[in-house]
Amino acid sequence: MKRQPLSSLSILGLSVFNCLAVTIGLTINPIVVQAQGLTTTETTLIAQSNRTRRIQFKPGTTSSLVQDAVVRGTRDIYLLGARAAQTMNISLSSVENNAVFDLVTPNGVMIKQGVTSASLVLPLNGDYKVIVGGTRGNATYQLYVEIK
Repeated sequence: MKRQPLSSLSILGLSVFNCLAVTIGLTINPIVVQAQGLTTTETTLIAQSNRTRRIQFKPGTTSSLVQDAVVRGTRDIYLLGARAAQTMNISLSSVENNAVFDLVTPNGVMIKQGVTSASLVLPLNGDYKVIVGGTRGNATYQLYVEIK
């Protein structure tokens, strides 16, 4: 049996589908299937979601370094317990130079947005959220947090 090429309409449909999936934060895993001389590609979608984790300092320390990566369109959310009047220092660097963070107070007020470093006296007791994301594409990053 002769190998049948995909029609230009099928190829265009796959391209549009792939672009849409990437835009809404889905990972596309193409699977090539060959049977009886025919070749076709099936696409499997894996939804990406935000991750939430708690940063806890080791006993006797006031800082922590997190090394991780975030997929385009998703966010890594870090919870960090602190008290009012403590000073928080945060810095974020990324291999691709495209990671930023937002800082949200325990009552939901965003006090820093789209930055790579911050140093501030904290206004409230409770869990602060450090939300890390990429500005373009995936981001491999190091997040340093210190509370004194």
